[in-house]
Amino acid sequence: MERFKRKKSQYQIQYCVFDIIYYPGEMITSLSLIERKDILNQLEFNSERIVHVQ
Repeated sequence: MERFKRKKSQYQIQYCVFDIIYYPGEMITSLSLIERKDILNQLEFNSERIVHVQ
């Protein structure tokens, strides 16, 4: 495991978010996709590696 921690990659991983199923701590899958996307649009991500996909 140590060899993986030391090795730096030239690539960065991005997490593409297109839907939300828990908010805040409650399952919201009973809401329509449009409602969940509205909630997702209101959230601010504090990382350049998290990308909101429309």
